Amino acid sequence: MREQDAEEKSGSCEQLTNQHYSLATVNFFLAIVGVVQVGRILNYNYTQKGESAGDQLVEAKESIVETGKKIEKKIENAVKS
Repeated sequence: MREQDAEEKSGSCEQLTNQHYSLATVNFFLAIVGVVQVGRILNYNYTQKGESAGDQLVEAKESIVETGKKIEKKIENAVKS
């Protein structure tokens, strides 16, 4: 009976390993798609606004920091009340 349990556990372990490889592969390709999409966005903005990719990234960073500060203030106000 114990041998049978060990075989079942090892069989399920192999299945989990295969699932992990599949998931890792999917995540890898999703990351590639994300990078391509960001490149397309930067290229589009460059052609529309005439800004370089570096300028766009600086602008995006400033926007994110500003949004983060607004969210932080809202959280502080919610905690105080």
